[in-house]
This record gives sequence, structure tokens and C-alpha cells, in this order.
Amino acid sequence: MFPNNHGSRQILKIRTCLTFLIFLLIMPAYSRAANEYRIEYTKFFAEYENIFLFRPNLVRDVFFSIVELKGNQKTARKVINSQVLGCHTNTSINQGCRIDQLRLERKKLGIPNYVTIPVNFMRVSTRVFNKRKKRMTLQWNPEILQPPTISVDEFLSYVTAARESRHYKVDPNIIEFQFNTLLERKIDIIVENELAANLLDLYQSPPADKQDAITFAFDFVSTSERFGTRDINIQLRAVAIRINQQRFKTVQLKR
Repeated sequence: MFPNNHGSRQILKIRTCLTFLIFLLIMPAYSRAANEYRIEYTKFFAEYENIFLFRPNLVRDVFFSIVELKGNQKTARKVINSQVLGCHTNTSINQGCRIDQLRLERKKLGIPNYVTIPVNFMRVSTRVFNKRKKRMTLQWNPEILQPPTISVDEFLSYVTAARESRHYKVDPNIIEFQFNTLLERKIDIIVENELAANLLDLYQSPPADKQDAITFAFDFVSTSERFGTRDINIQLRAVAIRINQQRFKTVQLKR
């Protein structure tokens, strides 16, 4: 519980400020930079163009998810990467190089490797980590994301690629792609016992002002197929949070 007297509150405030200043000195620069790039994620991830801007290499993952390579696979991949998905000498300014174009546009727009989403934490719980620290688990509920779709033909036009060449052949059974952005919902941080108790007490009634935030980074892509649709599942991992005006680096722990 929080102390009741004014003096104790001042001491706690000073300790918290000192902890926060020390944390800012040791926290990786990316998390501070990422906090500057906030997104309205329900709109951002509803457009496949934005998803490609956030992760240009996803273009390569998507392309290879629907092609059957011909001949020597190592050679085929090399040719596709350099001549279909990458830049090469004979490529005009308006063709090819889609991944490179996305990287340039991404840099121009200032889109970092990390995006920060303002959130309301719905549930906060703790368990013992060691004698001095607690493992704190925070949960939130993302809004429903409308996954964008694009037909295979539209995608091939987007990357200026043919359905078949001497090095690959597109699977004729795949009609479209659907991009499913998955956001980690349970997040763990490690905090000192006293701070854990204070936060747990404060969040017995979680605020609904979206002053807290989670910083996400790309984690991995998985694919699956259903009725002519290739699902591209993009998992984002929480790397940092802000709770009660304090920043914490997340930890990946077995549950």
C-alpha cells in the first residue's frame, strides 16, 4: 500500500524519480526514439502498404511463400533476390527494387524499427522473481484489427514480377493474401519489491486514459493456407512499456 503521511510520499517520489533517471541512462536508445513514433494502430495495420513500410523484408517473405523454385534452389533464390525483388543494372526507375524503395520511403517518413501504442492495462499481477524483485505481468486488450488483403495478381504487379520464370512458378491455388498483425497481450517486467507493491496498489482500479504505452518490434512471420487465401501472420513483440510515467524494458519468461 502507499504510505499515508506526506513525508513518506515525498521520499517515495524522490526514489521513483532517481530510479527513472538511472533507467533512462541505461535503457537502449531505440526505446526512447520509438516513443516518439506513436501510431493509431487500428488504422496503420489495416493497410498492407503500411505493413510493408514497417517491415520491407516482408515483401520477400510473402513472395517466397507462394512460389515453387525451379532448378538449383540456391541459384534460384539468388536470382530472385537480385533481379526480381532487388535492384539490378537493367531495372528502370519505375520498376523493380520494391524492397529498396520501401526502405527509402521508410527512412524518409521516419518510421523506426519500433512503434509505440498508447494503451490501457486491464490487469496487473505479480509473483516472486527473487528476494528483492517481483515479476510483474501486465495485460491489455487490443482493439479488433481489420486485416488487409491483396490478390496475388495485385501483389505481383506491386513487385513487378511475372507469374512464372525459368527460376520459379507461382502456386496457382493461392488467390489472395491476408495480413494478420498479432500483438503480444501479456507482458512481463522485473521490478523492485517496493515499486511492484506500489504499482499493484495503484492499478487495482486501472486508469482508462491511455497514458500508458507499449513499444513493439517485429518478431517473426508465419504463414498458413485456407481456401485459396495465404495468411501472413506477423507477430509483434513488446520490448518496452511505460506505466505510471515510468519506462521498463520487458523480459521474455516462460509462463
